[in-house]
Amino acid sequence: MEFLPLSDRISSAQVCQQWYDASRELKLHRREVVILQDDMTQAVKVFHNSYHPVLHLVLKDLELGNKLSTFWDRFCPQLLSLAIQCCDVSERTFFEVLSKCYHLELLQVSGCRELLMSGRVLETPRDVAVLRKTLVKLRELSLDSNRYLSDALFNRFVAIAPNLDCLSLTGCQISFHSGLCRKFYPDDSARLGSVMASESVLTFNNILQLIVHQARKLKKLKFGHTLMDNLALTRISEVPGLHLTVVHLQNCDQLNNTGVLALAQRQKGLRELDLSMCTRITDLSLLEVCNNLKSLSVLKLRSCRGISNIGVSQLHRLTSLTELDLSQCELVTGEGLEDGLCSRTNTTLEHLRLTALNLDERTVCRLAECLPNLTLFDLGFCFNAVTDRSIQAICRHQVLLRKLILTSCDKASITSLT
Repeated sequence: MEFLPLSDRISSAQVCQQWYDASRELKLHRREVVILQDDMTQAVKVFHNSYHPVLHLVLKDLELGNKLSTFWDRFCPQLLSLAIQCCDVSERTFFEVLSKCYHLELLQVSGCRELLMSGRVLETPRDVAVLRKTLVKLRELSLDSNRYLSDALFNRFVAIAPNLDCLSLTGCQISFHSGLCRKFYPDDSARLGSVMASESVLTFNNILQLIVHQARKLKKLKFGHTLMDNLALTRISEVPGLHLTVVHLQNCDQLNNTGVLALAQRQKGLRELDLSMCTRITDLSLLEVCNNLKSLSVLKLRSCRGISNIGVSQLHRLTSLTELDLSQCELVTGEGLEDGLCSRTNTTLEHLRLTALNLDERTVCRLAECLPNLTLFDLGFCFNAVTDRSIQAICRHQVLLRKLILTSCDKASITSLT
């Protein structure tokens, strides 16, 4: 049944008891995500009478009170991932939920103002010790967009995840300025797990101590939408024993070529790099990425206005690339894309996003010929590039394509699909 689409699985499960039992096979549900939003009353009633496994649960804009203890008792032990987004949850309820998640691999706590505002969550060493033993399988911790996250709270969260390999602080208010750090730590007294950790501010120095401490295990760091600067990125890149595979730095306005060069020169095992909306980086950074990051499979450069054909023409050096985003890079034209992506037939690239680029019909036809294994192709707002001829070329050569985005491309007609 794993080869059937969802609609067919639902229908086949209603044939007889044997087919129903087959539909409950756990591996068929490993990618399903249950999202509960605004009100859990009806959902709790449904799940009370359901034998359906829940492995991935997202809770949005909910009040998570103690009346849901039966729900937690039943579903928490089987959860592989739990996301709590903008929910009103008490410190005690939060602890009780996590203490039942024996198999949890991913925990996301984002925008939970009420949970963090008091500064009391996980404040007792006993609670931390209990969760540290329970969450031994926890690999990914996401604390995105938490305004009230402090050094003290951060230290408690990372303390319950002894085997952490992915840390996301996207959108958090991190202080990178050394002067502000000295204000809260006049004697340089911050230490990982120390009782002296500030309850008022989240500092990069404190986060860096965690990175140093977990260097052998940490593989993925996500600092998008923060004030990450060149000095901070260089310090991360130089941590002894740190071998990163994923780095997300989207919309880090303080970054320029200096920081990216340091990253590309010292973290050569990177497989995924997101520099979207980093408007200060230029072709110098892209050239260094192409020369050093030979294992890179995902590269996102959306709205990097300093990237031009000079850098894009060297993309052919990234032979492992499966996903590329060059959307809204105003200086990139068809000439650079053809040099970088069409110098040979590329059977590796699967996702290509080129929204709002200045392309022509010829370039799209060349891309269609040279990239036969694309499954996603985004040409939205490429007004002059999308014509009947270019769409026919896409249909002829890219037979594996599942998603073609042609937003506002009004030069093409229905005849191109016949």
